Amino acid sequence: MNNSVNGKAFLSRPGRLTVWIVLWFAVWLTGCTSVNPKVPRPITQTFISYGSTPLRDWTDSLSLASGESAFHLVSTGRDALSARLALIDQAVNSIDMQYYMVRDDSSTQLLIHHLLLAADRGVRIRLLVDDIYGLKRDYILATLSAHPRIEIRVFNPFLARGKVNPLRILEFFQKSSLNKRMHNKLLVVDNAALIVGGRNLGNEYFDSEAATEFTDLDVLVLGPVVFQASLSFDEYWNHQLAIPVRAFLREMPTEEHLEVMRFRLQKLMMSLQDNDYQAQFSKNPLGQGIARHQLTLSHGRARMLYDRPEKIMSEAKGLFKGVHMAAELYPVLDKTREDTLLISAYFVPGPRLRERLAALVTRGVRVRVLTNSLAATDVAYVHGGYSRWRGELIRSGVELYEMRPLKRRPVASFHLIGSSQSSLHAKAMIMDAQRVFIGSMNLDQRSIYLNTETGILIDSPELVKELRASFERMMLPDRSYQVYANPDEPGRLLWWGAPAGKSEVLHRDPEAGFWKRWQAAFLGKIIPEKML
Repeated sequence: MNNSVNGKAFLSRPGRLTVWIVLWFAVWLTGCTSVNPKVPRPITQTFISYGSTPLRDWTDSLSLASGESAFHLVSTGRDALSARLALIDQAVNSIDMQYYMVRDDSSTQLLIHHLLLAADRGVRIRLLVDDIYGLKRDYILATLSAHPRIEIRVFNPFLARGKVNPLRILEFFQKSSLNKRMHNKLLVVDNAALIVGGRNLGNEYFDSEAATEFTDLDVLVLGPVVFQASLSFDEYWNHQLAIPVRAFLREMPTEEHLEVMRFRLQKLMMSLQDNDYQAQFSKNPLGQGIARHQLTLSHGRARMLYDRPEKIMSEAKGLFKGVHMAAELYPVLDKTREDTLLISAYFVPGPRLRERLAALVTRGVRVRVLTNSLAATDVAYVHGGYSRWRGELIRSGVELYEMRPLKRRPVASFHLIGSSQSSLHAKAMIMDAQRVFIGSMNLDQRSIYLNTETGILIDSPELVKELRASFERMMLPDRSYQVYANPDEPGRLLWWGAPAGKSEVLHRDPEAGFWKRWQAAFLGKIIPEKML
């Protein structure tokens, strides 16, 4: 066949060279991204044990009414790490963990140390992590999974691996599902106790040695609703997008490599003992209360809500029950009669949510939103997306509060870093005096339409009262600014607060420097809203 037109070559020499380069990259991509089919990927389910375990015995001692579960809010970072360690230390049969982000730092290494101890005593451990932050840690995770009782899988993985791989960018734009991430966060122990909420695994979530400390929220759960969380984990664990981390390596870490990891962890634990880092968590009152099964708990009915993993693969537009968590949560929000308080670290309300909030106000419902100020947020361009709708929300009657960047002193581990800046990371919805949602879902377009999320919907007036009081303290003028319309300049906004105990009114985003203002103003406008 003659590839010519009017006697001239169809492709010029530079064009042919470009084709060969692209083909070579494609071959390289295929060669560098193959998944080892010999790595087993068995279908496993949560353990259903009817025997005695410490956490099951604790649940039985609560004398819960039929269908009821028990809850305890986990508000501080120190409490959050202590609670996780205390549950892991009581595990007998199984530990299931599902997280968007797993850092390689002091708090996570302390968790891994306790997980290894649990595996050594015969506990089965399954860890499912999203791949967006895990690309550089394949070998570390695979070494941990060399333990016969530990298996680690990566959800929705990039096939281009390695610390520096330019093909990852090409793959990202070629495969639309890679823009959709597993943002779920939960820990289930012995199918009897659950921690679910907004925290990832890393120092910034546990008040521990980080430049930015996140103000976040989890809830500890005992009772029958825990089984629903176990089922959600199984669904993700056994999904086709969950790939064993060892399948990405050509040379498998052995138990000898694991022993080297143990040795390094033990050295680290000894260094952390020198500055009482571990003691900050082992002596924590909440952790001790969990260990002794002496904890004040609220009772109520609850159900787990979660996006199905099919959301990652779907190209359908809109919200569908049975796939999208928001399709189940929005109708619950619509039933609010008197007051709703929405807490979201990243708040970019789409048209459906804006219409719902305006309709609630029209019905006489008080609607308040607590989110980060521009100075406090760690993602300025997302704040730029939110700022597009501030005026419209305020004109519709929604009250907006933006948390200030407060100074905090974290627990030091390897070295002292002084104070940290706090940023809101919690995600919750409080509806009337009865119902609360706590989970991983921000009220933004990415969480609602792209990423998968999980959370728990709880009916408990006692828990609602406690949580409402906690967030209303954050909304006081010494911690947050209220944003409202400027009566003298239509279309302009004002910020009112009292950061130093003295009331002040400002005409632009408070405490934010030039760089953050530029990111919010420029990037926040050019990035599509559904990407935020």
